[in-house]
Amino acid sequence: MLSVPVVARRRSLGVLAVQEHGGGWAYVWGAAGRMPVGSVLAVARQIAEVGR
Repeated sequence: MLSVPVVARRRSLGVLAVQEHGGGWAYVWGAAGRMPVGSVLAVARQIAEVGR
């Protein structure tokens, strides 16, 4: 688990790495954020948008 500070909301956002049903891995965050682990830069961009 990774805890990302969200300054705009004065709290932290938990980001988990989970194994999916098919055996692959994904990052999961917030209510609807989910992306395969191979997409690290795209995940980082999306998480950065949460803080704005």
